[in-house]
Amino acid sequence: MADPYGPAEALKDGTIIAANHRKTDIEFNTRQMMVADVTFRVPESAAIEFIPENFFMIHEKLGTYRYRVSRARNTITVHRSFYPTVKRVAAKDYDEFKKFWKKCMDHDSQNILLRKK
Repeated sequence: MADPYGPAEALKDGTIIAANHRKTDIEFNTRQMMVADVTFRVPESAAIEFIPENFFMIHEKLGTYRYRVSRARNTITVHRSFYPTVKRVAAKDYDEFKKFWKKCMDHDSQNILLRKK
C-alpha cells in the first residue's frame, strides 16, 4: 500500500534558515506538514545501543513537533510529525523561527544506533 503522505521528508538546514538575518518575510506556498512513520526490524545479530528520547514541543506562534519511538520485541517504530502553524513568518520573527526550526531539526537528525552482538 502506498504511503498517503508520500516519501518521508527530513527537516534540514537550507534556504529556510540559511541566513543569519532576514530583511523579507518567509511565505510558504501551502501549509507545511511533515509526517513520517517508519518501522524496522532489528536483526538477531544486533543489539540496540541508542534510541533518541521521545520529544514534544509546542510553540504557540509557530507550530508543533513530535518525535516518538516505540519498541516491541525486535522492531522499532519511529513517528515524527512537524506542523508549522504559520503561512508567513515576518522578518522580525525570523530569529525565533530559526531557533524553533533548528531545535526540531537537531532532534530529527538523531540516529538510532545498533551494535553487533
